[in-house]
Amino acid sequence: IEGENEALDRVELVEWTLHPTFPNPIRKSTDRANKYILETGGWGTFPIRARAMLKDGSEIRLRHELELHYPDGTVTSA
Repeated sequence: IEGENEALDRVELVEWTLHPTFPNPIRKSTDRANKYILETGGWGTFPIRARAMLKDGSEIRLRHELELHYPDGTVTSA
């Protein structure tokens, strides 16, 4: 996730919700050093949701229309 260092320091973990066709579509990241990145493979365009759980017990919900690309930069078709 993108954000100022001060904001990212407040995050405990990020729970990613992928398209239901992915194996284990709900995944968690606690990797602050890599901005809670999620790495996986797939194809197409679909909404991805993230729930940032903060150290104070609150949460922030995010949504992004994910568009996956091939390594050469071309876009996959849904």
